[in-house]
Amino acid sequence: MTHVIADGVEAVAAAEFAREAAPRDAEHILPRAGLDELSSCGLLGITCPAPTAARR
Repeated sequence: MTHVIADGVEAVAAAEFAREAAPRDAEHILPRAGLDELSSCGLLGITCPAPTAARR
């Protein structure tokens, strides 16, 4: 099943999560609140097709 970011709420949640990633990674902090928000939007089930993943 493919999930497409369908609305502004999901887009904002994903963008905010990404924006704060570097400082969290540097401090080894698990973003529990952000993960809960992404989960409620259904964004934790996003997958990347193998050909796309290989081109990183």
